[in-house]
Formats: sequence, structure tokens, C-alpha cells
Amino acid sequence: FVEVEDTGHGIAPELVERVFEPFWTSKPKTRGTGLGLSICHGIVTSAGGTIRVARSRPGVGTVFRVELPVAGVSREAAPPVGPEVVEAPGRRGAVLVIDDEPRLATTIRLALEERADVDVAGGGAEALALLGDGARYDLILCDLMMPDVSGMDVYERVSERRPDLASRFVFMTGGAFTDRARDFLKGSSVPRIDKPFALADVERLLAERMAR
Repeated sequence: FVEVEDTGHGIAPELVERVFEPFWTSKPKTRGTGLGLSICHGIVTSAGGTIRVARSRPGVGTVFRVELPVAGVSREAAPPVGPEVVEAPGRRGAVLVIDDEPRLATTIRLALEERADVDVAGGGAEALALLGDGARYDLILCDLMMPDVSGMDVYERVSERRPDLASRFVFMTGGAFTDRARDFLKGSSVPRIDKPFALADVERLLAERMAR
């Protein structure tokens, strides 16, 4: 184990349980995205370890504790949540993450890297280039709202050119902020997961699609 201690502002007791949630932050929006500790959590848990707030006092500081298994000793896996999904044996998955928030994409890649090859597109235009002829993905996680080419436009173009890939889309959305986005989600049958979401949800989506 290793402990890291600071002399910062500390964490209020009622907020300790939320610090590892993706996108949650107590900082102003201009100073934080709420993904730093979520990424740490993803790295540690992917190595079979745990990370937690050992102690914290507002105005005094915080101690984080990371515990990792000794080399060669494996921990018993936690039981799956919900019905078991059997993955296709002997094959790695292929995932494309389309999002203009690089920290989120990094978190997902770390969570899935043991079972899938993960490509990342930082925007819609880059995604369309990756989704050209010959591309094969089991799962395409696509942000709905992006500044260059929206997730809606990416999906519509792929549906025209590569309908086989359109069925692999799952939208990631933190809210539909335009009339078009609201109408699109209302009339679309494409699955979606709402931000913030648990990394276990992404792992399950991949397992389900590989089982097909």
C-alpha cells in the first residue's frame, strides 16, 4: 500500500463518497472537469487494487490510500451485477470512443484495455475518418454534443454509408441542450448512457455486443 497526504482544503464528510464519481467536482467549472480522481480509480482498480480516502479534515488536509495485490497473488473477482454475459472466447473486442474530452476517453480506454483494443477519436470529423471502409468495431461510444461534427451527424452519416456499424453505436450524453438533440434522442432507438456513468456499465455493453 501507499498513502499520499496533502495539506490542502480537506474534504467535507458528506462529500467523501462522491470524489471518485466521473464528472463530479467541487471546483468551479473553469478549474476542473471532475475526472482526475476517476482516472486514478480506473488505473488502480484495473490493476486489481483499491483507492480510498483514508482520512480527511476540512482545513487540514487529506490522506488517500492505494492498496495493490502482491505480485503473483490475485484477488477473487467481485460477482457480476445483473445477468451474466458470456463473452466470445479467444477474441479481443474492438471499441471506438468518440468524445472531445480526452480524460473521459482515457478513463474508458484504461477500463477496457485488458479485453479490447480501444481507438479514440477526439471529434466527429476524426471519427468519420476512422469509420471508413473496412473498419470493424464491436462497440462505438459516441458523445452526442461535439463542437466540430456532432454525434448525431456522425451517426447519420455512418447509417448511410455503413449500416452494419450503426447498430454498434451507444450515445454518451450529459444532457440534450438543443432542440435538435432533444428531438433526436426522443425519436432515436440508439441506446444511450447518461453522464456520469459507471465504468462497469461500459464493460457490460462491450460484453453484450461481443456475445452477439
